[in-house]
Amino acid sequence: MAEPAFQQERDTPAFKVFVNGSALLDEAALDVLDVRVSDYIEGAGMFTITFNNWNSDAQEFKWIDGPLLSEGAEIEIKVGFVDHLQSLIVGEVTTLEPEFPDNEAPNLKIHGYDLLHRFRRGRKTRSFATMKDSQIAEQIARGLNLRAQVEDTQIRHDYVLQNNQTDIDFLLERARRINYEVIIRDKTLQFRRAANDKGRVLSLDYGSTLTTFYPRLSTMQQVSEVIVQGWNPKTKKAIVGQAHQGDETSTMGGAKLGVAIAETAFFKTKTVMVDKPIFSDSEATQIAKGKFNEMAIEFITGEGTAIGNTDIRAGTVIELKKLGNRFSGLYYITSSTHIINPNGYITQFTVARDAT
Repeated sequence: MAEPAFQQERDTPAFKVFVNGSALLDEAALDVLDVRVSDYIEGAGMFTITFNNWNSDAQEFKWIDGPLLSEGAEIEIKVGFVDHLQSLIVGEVTTLEPEFPDNEAPNLKIHGYDLLHRFRRGRKTRSFATMKDSQIAEQIARGLNLRAQVEDTQIRHDYVLQNNQTDIDFLLERARRINYEVIIRDKTLQFRRAANDKGRVLSLDYGSTLTTFYPRLSTMQQVSEVIVQGWNPKTKKAIVGQAHQGDETSTMGGAKLGVAIAETAFFKTKTVMVDKPIFSDSEATQIAKGKFNEMAIEFITGEGTAIGNTDIRAGTVIELKKLGNRFSGLYYITSSTHIINPNGYITQFTVARDAT
């Protein structure tokens, strides 16, 4: 068993910042006032590092004009505790934001994003022939020198147009159609199904490791059936895809799906979508199932704060406990923000759940 003083030291929050592969020198590291790292199931992860920017002895700025924290510099941030740090982001500096307040020392904030931000630079018009969405994601990743980790989307499209769109907007549009996610981790583009059917990575207890939680249960977005319709001009026949209860990816350990609760409380409803270009029944069914699952997981949403934990990441499942029968259970993390500063280390997050 560890001595109390040694255990306290081991449990002390810690971080390391690397610039272009090298750890910050002690002088710069001691000037870090605040570190924040956020990730999302949709869009680029981001970071903000706040530095003290004033040398009181020399009465001059310290970092604002130096080459160390320049635009485009590669930043890696590792966060955790003294003997266990985990890499939360590898990104690039995109913004410098100095602050010159009255009666306080000047600061310098540097902001940046993971490599997904590169997908937003420049619009393109191009086409993809006889390819799956997963193959399109692989091609786009290769074009930006990223590794690709994709889940097969099964449906091969005769023709897909990227019409004056950034790569990220185009890829997110393709992902949303079928309830897929676009994430970058460790210079690898992940194009995958929403992962709310996976096992939990950790449990948080209200009053202990879970310090705050604000959930909202709403039946307003719950529909019994999603129908996607189109028209095949070659065969002169309707194209139809359907999804309903039983097509959910997971009930996340809940006894009753939000859709079923809404039906019992009110009545059966359906949504008909006719605004998606579709070319086969299988494509229509895939889109209908994606939309149904996207809608279903909005049954319970919420935001919370926990004692800092690097396992709380967007795209993973956690268990929240001691919240009563209705609101305790598994939740899918849709975003997380890790904050470490002299006040300690906390993790803020947003979650979603499709059943109770």
